[in-house]
Amino acid sequence: MSPVLVVWLVIALLTAVALIAVLVALARHLLLLNRSLGQFQRELTPVATELSAEADRAARSAARLSERGQALAGSAKQGPSAGRRRRSKRPFGRS
Repeated sequence: MSPVLVVWLVIALLTAVALIAVLVALARHLLLLNRSLGQFQRELTPVATELSAEADRAARSAARLSERGQALAGSAKQGPSAGRRRRSKRPFGRS
């Protein structure tokens, strides 16, 4: 065997070993990432569910307030004093 061929074989073997090492490290990182994402999802699901419930409750409350505001606007059209509260002459309603 010629020395040039030996050098090329050594380079090829070293490259193959390095490539296998990188692939093994990549596989390990993928497994770690998969476990981390599973844990993240398990921890996030209850929070997301609670947040969704709070958003639904806020939407219902906003709809209820909107209906109440429309009802007050409708009663205000009926007369100048209909649906109004008297304002205090003093600041912040103090007597």
